[in-house]
Amino acid sequence: MLSSGQPFACGTHPSNPWTIHWIQAAGALLPEYLSALPAAPAGPVRHIGDDLQITRLFGEILDSLRQGTDFPRLLHASGALAYLLSLLIQKRPENQRENADAVSQVAETIIYMSDHLAEPLRVPALARMAGLSPAYFGERFKAQTGCSPREYLHLLRIHRACRLLQDTALSVKEIASQLGYQDQFHFSRQFKTFQGMSPSQYRQAR
Repeated sequence: MLSSGQPFACGTHPSNPWTIHWIQAAGALLPEYLSALPAAPAGPVRHIGDDLQITRLFGEILDSLRQGTDFPRLLHASGALAYLLSLLIQKRPENQRENADAVSQVAETIIYMSDHLAEPLRVPALARMAGLSPAYFGERFKAQTGCSPREYLHLLRIHRACRLLQDTALSVKEIASQLGYQDQFHFSRQFKTFQGMSPSQYRQAR
């Protein structure tokens, strides 16, 4: 994490390759995020290893910005970045209590949820997939993501809805159906809770 205008250089050796993810960000709350990480010029790099959740969030931010920098896409990217930073704060060494295997297993269920957004969420089935008891799975999931599996599913669905509103001509009802919402009005209420505007307003702001 580097301050604005601070020069930097990075590189890797052919025998020990690695990948660096970086985002240029600004905003009134950014100093608070950096203070909570913490981040300093002497130690600006955070190692995420094989954390699939953070990698997928970064990819989501990148995909959104590649499509343009209009207000809906910037809103979507900034929301995803805030969530990514909150995960990094939770994963500070002094905050970590998770077993490495449990972290990986929860990440795999998140990928499964992302690929099956239209299906009903069954926590016992996800727990079996992770090889954990439902109670321990729910505990590990919340410790890793900051929310319950059901809340996280809503977050994934709303992020997908943003993309569909931006990139397709599907009606709000069709998008709700694709994402597993039987009630269009329930979907619209959920969307407004997360995004601060209705799906129709979000589409019009493109």
